Amino acid sequence: YITHELSSNGFDVTGIDTDEKAIAFAKSRFPSSSFLLADAYTTPIVRDVALAVFFGRIREEDNLDVLLSSCTKKLIYIQNEHAGAGETRFSRSLETVNYLRERGVKYTFSLERLSFNQPLSSKEEAESFIRENYKNRTINTAIEKTDGGYIAINRKAFGLFVISKEE
Repeated sequence: YITHELSSNGFDVTGIDTDEKAIAFAKSRFPSSSFLLADAYTTPIVRDVALAVFFGRIREEDNLDVLLSSCTKKLIYIQNEHAGAGETRFSRSLETVNYLRERGVKYTFSLERLSFNQPLSSKEEAESFIRENYKNRTINTAIEKTDGGYIAINRKAFGLFVISKEE
């Protein structure tokens, strides 16, 4: 969805994912957008701006350095807080803030909330998605039938980091 939205607004974007189903869905839903089945950590695509959305851990191994090597100007990193519940502590994002400060990285940061619909092929898959992703939490997530299958209404809270490589 993000790749399509950005490319529809004139940006040169390639969506990358390791999930074959996600790429197949994206290509069928948004045939005019560019998608690639690959691992963003090992696929050498360098752009002015790289956008890392809800994947990986920027604080683990050399993930920050790998992601920064995929851009020449800025890395936009979205730290998922898995906020299906009403209360979010933003602890992951605050850990990332501390990590970036310790490394002396130049960045801006904000806390955000949005809804993202998770496309799934069946009602059973949608129910399984909710069970697995929201264990031990009370959530407000609905499952809706669509022409192509089902969608789990998926509310997210996240930290939005813009990491600058420019002086």
